[in-house]
Amino acid sequence: MDKLTRLLLWCKMRWVALTSWRDLVQRAKDPRRHQLQLLMSILRRNQQTSFGKERRFDSIDSYTSFAERVEVQDYESLRPYIEKQEREKTPELNSENPRLYAQTSGTTGDPKLVPILGHTVKNYKSSQGLVTYANSVACPGVYGGKVLAITSPHVEGRLETGTA
Repeated sequence: MDKLTRLLLWCKMRWVALTSWRDLVQRAKDPRRHQLQLLMSILRRNQQTSFGKERRFDSIDSYTSFAERVEVQDYESLRPYIEKQEREKTPELNSENPRLYAQTSGTTGDPKLVPILGHTVKNYKSSQGLVTYANSVACPGVYGGKVLAITSPHVEGRLETGTA
């Protein structure tokens, strides 16, 4: 790895250490409280969806009331919401229209479309930075050699609606 690449990686790791990592460590000190905050933010963000209105997300104020009001779902119970949201671009399951869908292979039935939202992509990128930082701290020099990256096309196909 050349000097410039090493410097850029070092800068990125310092940035992660001072921002995302520090925040993660603080949240880990009281995970129950932070998980409840996350749940409540998801419910607030989605209370105007069909799914949220049917389950009265606007009046859920604790994990207990969430567990009482929102039954465990399987994909088939969510499929009509996902398909209607994609077809009509209305907030059925998520307040945000998906950027794209991950499609399962359909080994247990019809393929399933898993909505990938904009904030999901953002959170995924953040978690990649945290894992990269943790690896660099646990194994100094881990990124000093060659890396094999296996990737797939950015977009493998599109739905009839044009969504990837």
